[in-house]
Amino acid sequence: MEFSTNIKSKIYYNLTGIVIAVTPEQEKGVITTIETDLDHIPDLDIKTISCIELPYGTMAETFNNAKSYSVNVETKELIIEHGETTPVIDDELTERIFNLSEYLSQQSAETVTDIENYILQNEINKIMEGIS
Repeated sequence: MEFSTNIKSKIYYNLTGIVIAVTPEQEKGVITTIETDLDHIPDLDIKTISCIELPYGTMAETFNNAKSYSVNVETKELIIEHGETTPVIDDELTERIFNLSEYLSQQSAETVTDIENYILQNEINKIMEGIS
């Protein structure tokens, strides 16, 4: 066993670029091989697996908000599809929050029941306005 510091994260992928396994980066530890990294996957033909390494210290940033990832087998570059990071603002919800905040600032609602009653009455009013 060989020990080292700043061990890079390894990304193992198959012939089509599908990621099979990702090893974590380590500040210090044992240097591993493809056999030791993938021995937990039964019936895997190691000859069909390739590997790329991420620069040490970039793993967390690389996978931050990652929705999915694969490897371009020709360029050996990691392809990451990121999830949505911008919150969706719902105008109706924003209006309801504003109305509730306005009500609370004008009333002396002392219990949750008072607040619930206000919300219920507000919804009933909206329904009645829609019927008219």
